[in-house]
Amino acid sequence: MDSQGWTKNVLIKFFLDQKSDIGRFPGDSEFETQWIKQPLYKVLPSNRSRYLLEEIEKLKRTKFHEVSELVHGLTVEHILPQEWADHWPLADGTKPALDQVQTAEFLTDEDDSIFGNIVRRNRLKNTIGNLTLLTQPLNSSVSNGPFTAKVNALKNHSLLVLNKEITTNTSWNETSILNRSKELFRTAVSIWPIPQLNSEED
Repeated sequence: MDSQGWTKNVLIKFFLDQKSDIGRFPGDSEFETQWIKQPLYKVLPSNRSRYLLEEIEKLKRTKFHEVSELVHGLTVEHILPQEWADHWPLADGTKPALDQVQTAEFLTDEDDSIFGNIVRRNRLKNTIGNLTLLTQPLNSSVSNGPFTAKVNALKNHSLLVLNKEITTNTSWNETSILNRSKELFRTAVSIWPIPQLNSEED
């Protein structure tokens, strides 16, 4: 920038010219694929997952909401919990045995077997579509409980738009997670668009 000038276009062009995986800007299609697919809670530190959700929550608020700022100290909560086996049967109604859940921890194939379904669930539970924000006391109170208990807690105690949207669901499974990831992406891409060069700038 010292040699080419301190302008917005020079800065944007510098970033758009980056080719390394950690430096380049992904296009919207790649952004969407990774947003939906990647277990972000495992890939990113929890504070970054919280930041993503906080920014989405703030954009979802409108002039009709009483406040625009978030309270300090919100924590990231899994809707389908990390320890789900006791209260969350698989999509076909199967309740896997403990040894099946433990075995699936060492597998990667997402096929139609019970192990493949467990692997898929364990990936999806850490994607953005299964994450929300709660206060620490509310987070602790709902923890690994069933979906009905979580919905009731959210209805009674949470004022977040993110959580109000979750309470419109009557059940929660892999399809719910994927659908919510796609819905959240529509907000995310408006917050973090790929930068565009300004043709009018010198």
